Amino acid sequence: MAAVYSAGNGFDMTDIEDLTNISHMLRSLLPFASPPEVAQLAFALWVLGSTTLVLALTALFHLPPAGPVFGRCAAAYYAILGVVLLVAVPVELLTALCLRHSREGRLLAFASYFLPCAHVLLLLVISECYSWKLNLGVASISSLRK
Repeated sequence: MAAVYSAGNGFDMTDIEDLTNISHMLRSLLPFASPPEVAQLAFALWVLGSTTLVLALTALFHLPPAGPVFGRCAAAYYAILGVVLLVAVPVELLTALCLRHSREGRLLAFASYFLPCAHVLLLLVISECYSWKLNLGVASISSLRK
């Protein structure tokens, strides 16, 4: 059947297989998607953990944003980033690594329940990075007015 498609219109069946693999990977990254396979779950946790690690490290080296939450208590800003870096990111990355080597039922259940939490952690770090960028924008606008 693949020969019919490839000979008739230059369409190869491997393109369809690639599209289904891509759609499975995208579904594994979405929190509302159907339960992913073990390899896809490990990949999703690895991508989310790595992205969270990079963004949290980036936010860690900047001053906390001046605002109603972190303007008064800079320790809260660094405490949130510290918990994310020292607890959440290692759990995400270790779970992804262990999933690649073990097919244990409890680990798979933990990873499937931890995937939505990993999305929330990434959104938390993104919001802290975004508030830092807003602080830079306000500071640059106020310096232009002077």
